[in-house]
Amino acid sequence: MEEKKHTNLKYISSQIAEAEAQYKLNFFKAIEHMMDQSYSMTELIFVFVAGGGTKSEFDARYAEDSEALAMDIMTALNSCGFLGPKMEPKKFRELMAKEAETIKSSPKTTPNSGETAKN
Repeated sequence: MEEKKHTNLKYISSQIAEAEAQYKLNFFKAIEHMMDQSYSMTELIFVFVAGGGTKSEFDARYAEDSEALAMDIMTALNSCGFLGPKMEPKKFRELMAKEAETIKSSPKTTPNSGETAKN
């Protein structure tokens, strides 16, 4: 199977500033929302573009595998030092996968009340 080539996201201040101006969003708030998995689609696209990706590439990659895309973004943020001390990418991916499973298995709560949501 042929491996697809993707843009290697790289977070540098000038790209981040341009994306913040374009999207009118705060980069660090968007990262915070990604960490607690409360991000919006706009924030996900914004963080992708801030790393040097394009909206059309985002659309293609999201359609291909949205979870892998989010993991790629988080791995790139880690590699550029935005998530605290840098970790080796493989170890970081393992940690993020474990955290995602923990969040998925937690009871769902409503955003405002903290009460368990009715499914």
